[in-house]
Amino acid sequence: MKDNKLIKSGVSGVVDGENQTVGDDELELINRFTRRNLEKSEVYAFSVVLCDNDVDRDGERFTTESLF
Repeated sequence: MKDNKLIKSGVSGVVDGENQTVGDDELELINRFTRRNLEKSEVYAFSVVLCDNDVDRDGERFTTESLF
């Protein structure tokens, strides 16, 4: 990732090695997918780029429009 300060989803975590906190709204979203409600102290959230529009080994790529 060229710019590791990019946070598209808004979920905070560690950016440039600096710890960030998970907000109440973010914790509510996270708890939608957990088996039990978690406390802020139990959550470690971070930003991840899952795909980009770089050409892969098969010569294929996602279009810019499909990434948004």
